[in-house]
Amino acid sequence: MLKKVLNLYKEIGETPLQTIERFSAAHPEYSKEKMTYAGRLDPMAEGILIVLVGEETKKREEYTDLDKEYEFEWIFGIETDTYDLLGIVEPSLDSFFEPNEKKVKKWVTTQKGTFAQKYPPFSSKVVDGKPLFVWAKGGRFPKGFVVPEHEVEIKKIKYQGVHTLSRAELESYIN
Repeated sequence: MLKKVLNLYKEIGETPLQTIERFSAAHPEYSKEKMTYAGRLDPMAEGILIVLVGEETKKREEYTDLDKEYEFEWIFGIETDTYDLLGIVEPSLDSFFEPNEKKVKKWVTTQKGTFAQKYPPFSSKVVDGKPLFVWAKGGRFPKGFVVPEHEVEIKKIKYQGVHTLSRAELESYIN
């Protein structure tokens, strides 16, 4: 009997679809099954991807609404048009902020709660029949186009430390 909910490990550099394809190639018994993922992990992320199989795919919304846990690193001093290390670097307001442990710990304590968050412009969120990344390529947003927002709630946040990256270390993350 095939499992209807799979927790697959998505590697860095892999899309959710590539994760499913890799799994299906290693498990031919799933090759004819309809499969979808519940929630996205972008190519720069790694972690557990919930994959639904067969009739369970009809319950996708139930799974995407589940609470999630993330670990992330924040690089002070830069931001990009894609909100990750793959984008074009733009000036950043926090470039004037000299991070130190005390300031970062204090900032972390202010991040709990519910707030509206814009979707990244280079995301798969569909607006007017097209994913945002299609609109964003080459800056082809129509006049008056508004990137949609969604409600986000941070229930728990934990400071884990501050460290400094050299330019070479930063470039190794990107390459």
